[in-house]
Amino acid sequence: MAFNFNPNKKLIDDLNNEIKSLNSKVKTISRSFEEQENILHKFQADFQELSKKQDLFLEKNEKLLEQITSQEKILGKAIAEINLFKPRLEKQLLDKFSLGLEQELANITNKIKAEMNGYNSSKELLTKYIKQTKDAMNELDKFQRLANLIKNKDLELNEYNKILEKNDQEKLRLMKKIDHLENLLVKLKKTQRRT
Repeated sequence: MAFNFNPNKKLIDDLNNEIKSLNSKVKTISRSFEEQENILHKFQADFQELSKKQDLFLEKNEKLLEQITSQEKILGKAIAEINLFKPRLEKQLLDKFSLGLEQELANITNKIKAEMNGYNSSKELLTKYIKQTKDAMNELDKFQRLANLIKNKDLELNEYNKILEKNDQEKLRLMKKIDHLENLLVKLKKTQRRT
């Protein structure tokens, strides 16, 4: 009497195909995760560079403010000195001095205006960097959500791997049973031939 094991073979083939399909999916997810990780590393490097540029900008801005404060002090001292000496000087000397002072004040005022223009440019640049930083933080939040999603998918994949391992164990158990049954069949045939 011959036994037909084709249903069991089909089940084993189906399991093997399912395992191959799952392995392919795992590799695809792993590649995708690596790509996302590379993007995140690049983003972190870009963010650090932006942070360094912002620190440099803030340092230059502080120096500019110190220069403006210094010029204001010099101007204040000059005005105070003029107020002290003004009553003692003759009109003609005062006119010449005033003319020179006006020119100096005009130069200082021009310098201050130029520095204020630089300050305004720096302020615009700072606003731009702040916006870029906020945009970078938003991108970082997106990557964090993506990392969490990948982590959840990884957990699902681990669960699926456990199921595959369980199926593999069941497959091995069935194969051992098949071997045992085949051995019994051979013994039965030998016994039948002798009789």
